[in-house]
Amino acid sequence: MDDTQFLSGLANTLGLALHGKLGLIQAAEAAAHATLALAKERTLLAELRHRSKNDLQLVLAMLVMQKRKQTDEQSRRGFDHLMNRVAAISIAHDQLMPNGGGGKVELAEYFRSLCGNLAQRREDVWIETDLVPIELPHEEAVALALIVNELVTNALKYAFPEGRSGKIKVMFRTTEQGEGCLQVRDNGVGMGSPRAGGSGSELIERLAQQLSGRIEREKLLVGTGFAISFPLVT
Repeated sequence: MDDTQFLSGLANTLGLALHGKLGLIQAAEAAAHATLALAKERTLLAELRHRSKNDLQLVLAMLVMQKRKQTDEQSRRGFDHLMNRVAAISIAHDQLMPNGGGGKVELAEYFRSLCGNLAQRREDVWIETDLVPIELPHEEAVALALIVNELVTNALKYAFPEGRSGKIKVMFRTTEQGEGCLQVRDNGVGMGSPRAGGSGSELIERLAQQLSGRIEREKLLVGTGFAISFPLVT
């Protein structure tokens, strides 16, 4: 039951009472039961989200501990990458819409938080966002965020070598055809295509399939860009 359903039902109940079709006592009891049911549902959802958040934080803590045990740099970078993926999912729980949001995430706020987290990895590279406000189901928002995480991480690693400064831009818009379009671009030396068979490229492809979307490499005069288009669920 979301807020709209609750308020609509409550209005109908009180309307019947005012028209003499229900006694005021029965109307008050019905309203009380509806309010209690909504409160219980919200409490349950909040508890589930809290538990999920705590579970993800525990996973992150365990990954940090394992990373400290690694002696070679390649293994440590691998743990960093995995931790970024878990963090991207964890941030989504902070952005779940409260009060009857139906498990939806406000994408612009989510991406800004995610990009702010990724930006801490390079002080000489600016991550800019241009995002239309839209609420998406939690699963879709997380899939898109993981794609952003992979593409931005790849750009931070390869597009700006030897301390070169630059900018990465993350954009999201909707089209008249009812599609969502995610774009990630950089103005660096070019990060190249994701390595075939690599875990990052494979993850991006699977996430795009999960969204029933398609990935395109953009032709830019400077830098590299990718666009992911997918049908919006109405």
